[in-house]
Amino acid sequence: MVLQRLVLALVIGVCTACAGGLGDVGRVGDNEWTLIGATPDDQQLLVVTRFGGCPRFEEWQVEVTAEVVDVRARLWEPIAPEACNDIGLEERWIVELDDPLGDRELRGCGRDDCLAGAENEELGRLPAAAILDAVVVAPSALAAEGLSPEGDSLWQTALPFDAIHAAGDGLVAMRQDTLVGISATTGDELWERPGHRFAAAVEDGVLACSGGDSELLSAIDVATGEIRWTVASGCQPMAIIDGRVVIATHDPLVDGGMRLVVVDPAVGKVLVDRPLDDGIDDQVAGIDGIAAAGSLAVLAGPQSDLVVVDASGEEFLRTGDRVGWPIGSVGSHVVVDGWTDAAAVDPATGETVWFSPNRQAGSLAVSGGALFAYDRESGSLSRFPDGTSPADPGDALWQTPVGRSGAWSVSVSGDVAVVTTRLAVLALDATTGEQQWWVPVAAS
Repeated sequence: MVLQRLVLALVIGVCTACAGGLGDVGRVGDNEWTLIGATPDDQQLLVVTRFGGCPRFEEWQVEVTAEVVDVRARLWEPIAPEACNDIGLEERWIVELDDPLGDRELRGCGRDDCLAGAENEELGRLPAAAILDAVVVAPSALAAEGLSPEGDSLWQTALPFDAIHAAGDGLVAMRQDTLVGISATTGDELWERPGHRFAAAVEDGVLACSGGDSELLSAIDVATGEIRWTVASGCQPMAIIDGRVVIATHDPLVDGGMRLVVVDPAVGKVLVDRPLDDGIDDQVAGIDGIAAAGSLAVLAGPQSDLVVVDASGEEFLRTGDRVGWPIGSVGSHVVVDGWTDAAAVDPATGETVWFSPNRQAGSLAVSGGALFAYDRESGSLSRFPDGTSPADPGDALWQTPVGRSGAWSVSVSGDVAVVTTRLAVLALDATTGEQQWWVPVAAS
């Protein structure tokens, strides 16, 4: 038996002249579809078909044999279509199989290889799971779910969130432009702060951005939602080093310019506020990210120099390397990820530790001081040793199948790595890569 579930239908535009005359006479045929996700066991396949003009979607058809899984997206098309204003229609479906796809042929997509596609579809980063001692909180398209360390469901929220973060012993979540405090025990909403957006977690609270251009930075108590202080310092991107918040923010006095701001988070006092040159064109805000590396912060972007500063805001060094944006530190170096290349840089010397060309954007992540690489084509996740390029999969500490997905995320806490894909949340042993459990989630 094959169970099919409709998970999303997106319609953009309105057909204005498909009715009447010959527009009412049509035929049903197959339309191309693409695989955009799969669970780790290959028993749930997320597919999407896209079309425009006057056709209308009729149904999904699935036929399963011992050798083949045949999926068809059926569309009705008028024989003599008239003018339409449809600019995009989309239907998504989850095909649930009684047994893993395995070596069976997947066909019906309208191309030679129906397994190909997920590695190039809807690339990006999914909201990462928030990890506390007694609960793993996994966001999904329908709700956030609290899971026990063994993967059992503890609670679900009534509404979904855009992102959820651990902050001290509590949880904060984002819903559109509102910061929400969440009970880690029940999932109940405890407080709201409209107009505030999560920036970073601190010891017993959260730093949040507000204002039209995110020009305000506030410290908020995670238990009560009380605002402790607010300062006009700018907000993003930021990193915390030696107990100070280092921010690269827009310069209100220079169109497209940037400023470097250092804030004492204990009292909300601005300690440093000075112009920040990107090294290319000071009218272009080229710095897109910051990553902490011990007592230094690395600032960079695809259109800027790589700049290293200390907690006092003093520039430590600068290089002309323009690979991408910092995504985190691994050992003594910082990983910089770009649209096509990635590199690791020693912030103390500016030297390149490794360089990995021709990578797909968003295929690397750093969490818990560890470097991960996701192969979207095979649906496998690898962890690499400190100082090792992810260019050669053979250098990985481990490689584990997690399911195909264009977008993904990973969070590490202690010896647990929690991976989120479009269809699943998995807990892995961060040291060995061994799968501890996985649960399905509502597709995004």
